[in-house]
Amino acid sequence: MAASGEIHHMRRQCVLSAATTPVISELFPTIQEVIRKHLSKWVTQNAILGESESRYLATGLATQCLLGYTYNNREVYQIAEAMSTIEQSFFTFPCNLPGSALRKAMESREVVGKLLDKSIEYQKVRETGSSVLKAMLQNRGPNQLTMGEVKDVSMEMVFCAIQGMSKAICTLLLELARHHHVTEKACQELFHLNLLETQTVGDLTVNKMADLTFIKRIVKEVLRMAPPIGNGYRHVLRTMDIDGYQIPKGWAILYSIRDQQKSGTSCEKFDPDRWLPHRDVTKVDQYMYTPFGGPGQRSCVGESFAVSCLEIFTAESIRNCQWNLMESNPAMKYFSTVEALDGLPLVVSEAPPFRQRRITL
Repeated sequence: MAASGEIHHMRRQCVLSAATTPVISELFPTIQEVIRKHLSKWVTQNAILGESESRYLATGLATQCLLGYTYNNREVYQIAEAMSTIEQSFFTFPCNLPGSALRKAMESREVVGKLLDKSIEYQKVRETGSSVLKAMLQNRGPNQLTMGEVKDVSMEMVFCAIQGMSKAICTLLLELARHHHVTEKACQELFHLNLLETQTVGDLTVNKMADLTFIKRIVKEVLRMAPPIGNGYRHVLRTMDIDGYQIPKGWAILYSIRDQQKSGTSCEKFDPDRWLPHRDVTKVDQYMYTPFGGPGQRSCVGESFAVSCLEIFTAESIRNCQWNLMESNPAMKYFSTVEALDGLPLVVSEAPPFRQRRITL
């Protein structure tokens, strides 16, 4: 995340060459299987905390899809909690003393590093299967990484996937619980594409997901309302003036992605249909929607994977579950990332049988 210059460019090109569209497409059945496993657990538990469960789900997706390794439940918990500890060290005083946020983050990094070694060693000898890590290890081009660099890139890749997707999944749960008419409209879309009544792992193919246009708009609206990473960080390359204020060359600046995206008419309203072609504001200004950092060399290389996971999660959760908020208006914070302060307690149950019959009435 802190890499710059030629190192950043080389690592970015390596990940881009590994996280190709064909690789992501091959991961769809795995994504679906991981999501179904967690949804089944939520239904069994009945009462869950959306924040923590979203983090464990995102950890499972990141490790099984990006690393191509299935950790046991205890290891998934360790990785999820360690990554959370690392995130909590951001914007704290960089003092390496026992008990400090920095020391806890460094210790957590060691925990994750040892667990990552298992997936790297596994992928070295694995002959079949797809994952971004496997593709990186097989790279023999000019952007080939050393084993140390593979480990560093893998840790950064998993961290970003967990922290970004967990926040987005939690926001999806919140907004769909608040807007039942949106859930029902998505249910109708699934029904009309014959994806509601008959369900099998692997039925949400790339082509099928491309047809779920309303579900795509739901995900896009969630990322507009509450981008998982609420702020961007940039280095000023040349002195500039903004609204009469001079920003000197060399300064580090922070800007709010959330505030930038929540401007315009009815910006506080959750409205997936604002992304219909005739209403799409990005046709006028592409910077009105930048949850993945916008265009350029600092844009998120994992955008395709993250969006695919969120769209499949939306489809699977709607057709398999129903959930309600225990607190009708949970308190939220948006800096530096979006978070429900009460953990977002939810009551989750199995989707009602024959729900598709009511749709056709």
